[in-house]
Amino acid sequence: MSRASTSTNTARCAVCDEVETRESPFVAVMTETRGRHAWLHAGACHERYREEVAVTMRELAKGKVAG
Repeated sequence: MSRASTSTNTARCAVCDEVETRESPFVAVMTETRGRHAWLHAGACHERYREEVAVTMRELAKGKVAG
């Protein structure tokens, strides 16, 4: 999965690796690892992460990615 799936760094966005700002706040997003969250900028980074997860889930459903 994406880098965000394994990141727990609260200082940098798991998608773009930039810091949180007042204009780009972070949101905690659940990952496939129970009890772990990825920290992402709200907006574009969050949408990119969601799309990556959706693609991976579709591939898993088709048997293209090892689970």
